[in-house]
Amino acid sequence: PISHIRVPVMAWRIATTLLAAIAVFVRGEVAGDATCPVGGCVESKSSYTVPRVIIGCWQLLERHRSPEKAVDTLLAYARAGFTTFDTADIYGPSEEILGRFRSRWEKEKDANLELQKYGPLRFNTKYVTDDPSAASANRVNAQSLSSLGVKAPDLVQFHWWSLSPDGSQRTFLQAGRELTRLQGEGKIKYLAGCNMDTT
Repeated sequence: PISHIRVPVMAWRIATTLLAAIAVFVRGEVAGDATCPVGGCVESKSSYTVPRVIIGCWQLLERHRSPEKAVDTLLAYARAGFTTFDTADIYGPSEEILGRFRSRWEKEKDANLELQKYGPLRFNTKYVTDDPSAASANRVNAQSLSSLGVKAPDLVQFHWWSLSPDGSQRTFLQAGRELTRLQGEGKIKYLAGCNMDTT
């Protein structure tokens, strides 16, 4: 019976994500381009184009237990046209695995004309800390640049969970200024917010 067929969770997720995005693309609901070839893009007021499908990279090793298998999975996504990946320095070895993937993909893409229709890989990472210092911002950014092997992440999402209930704790403003400084230095392309306490 079908209930006894064991399908790896990652393979199932890849298949359902691909099918959903391809269905949208085939129906012509959104236009694909080099940046968002599968599923098209969401309109944005900034110049940063947001694809409708972004590949999340939390727990890469927990799913595969092998960095090489994780890289192979990421390559399968890229070959299918999914070229934007979400990660964070707190996601274990995720950024380092993405860096290995980036290196292999660039070689493969250079050698294959069919793959050159896709735009460059894009990496959205996060800044998750409760330390608002310049040293912390510099350390996390340097780690991301080294692990990913890029000059600047395409997007850094500012994640701050240390607001006080009465709103008096505002060190996140200092942390935000440090990220803005790094952006001004060309070490971050775009900044966004995520997982901010609403108090």
